[in-house]
Amino acid sequence: MTTIVQTVFISKNILAKHLSGLAKNIQIISLWGHTVENKTSTGLLNYPLLERTANTALKAGKELICLLGRIDDYPDQEKLHLLRQLTRLNALNRRRIHIQFHSTNKPWFEHQLASHPELIALVNHMEIVPLATGATLLRYIKEMAGKYAFPLTEPKLLDICTTYGGLVQLTKEHLRSHAKNELLEIKLRANWQNLPVSYRMEIESKLLGNSHKTHSSAYRDLESFGFWNITAFSKYRSALNLDPLLLLTPLLTQPEQHLWKFLTANPNQTISKENLDNIIHPDNSDNLSLWALDQFVSRFRKKLLKSGIDPNQLETLKGKGYVWHKN
Repeated sequence: MTTIVQTVFISKNILAKHLSGLAKNIQIISLWGHTVENKTSTGLLNYPLLERTANTALKAGKELICLLGRIDDYPDQEKLHLLRQLTRLNALNRRRIHIQFHSTNKPWFEHQLASHPELIALVNHMEIVPLATGATLLRYIKEMAGKYAFPLTEPKLLDICTTYGGLVQLTKEHLRSHAKNELLEIKLRANWQNLPVSYRMEIESKLLGNSHKTHSSAYRDLESFGFWNITAFSKYRSALNLDPLLLLTPLLTQPEQHLWKFLTANPNQTISKENLDNIIHPDNSDNLSLWALDQFVSRFRKKLLKSGIDPNQLETLKGKGYVWHKN
């Protein structure tokens, strides 16, 4: 979801093509939670700066769109604080400030609206986007099959629809790898971890064959999304409980493997950025800038997350370096 939304809203060409002359009158602010290491509302949103930006855009006659996403794994109080800040922002001009809040956790969001009536002002339209189905799904599969030169036959098309439904990441990986699926388990785990706990409990219960006389709201949500029509999670059920190390190893580059080996052998030891460079390049073949080292660590953390390992175990110590906390 986030990749698609970012692509659409960051690309001025896409906006100009689909919104024509309106594009130049729109200012977009994107707030993506996964870019903030400490998962705090203040780290993601500087409200005074955001308010000044909004007022400048309004005075210039522009419409302001504020996108907020990828915060489902933030602590509840931090998420609630973000919603309250967006409510303040929206109050500046309800007609010309448009806020989109993306979440996979519908139950949590509905609970906050019921518990905090002041947030109702933020809700103009709530849309539950189901998995892609029908003609939309068929068109996507055919387009991706052409892009990746995947030999698509009618039986294969039917099998992909039945297995993955509208799970875009899994469908794309299946086609990209020509059904070899080297990274499919990682993609599956990523989809699994992004689901709210209540949804995962219902899926696990379904996989175990447990029946419900009275289905929960989470079960009904998954049913309305079309989730029960796909077989990916039952077909690759073992991947949900795989040792994260088995998923991580194929992802790591040689320098990242050097870092991983050092971290696991030296927990709770502070690593300066100078030492980090020596760890990932023990042969002194390369000297990275501080910026490059930060980017290296950022990519490494993303791979930890994909594998099911908490990236926050690698903590940034401001002005000192990094430290790995062993669970």
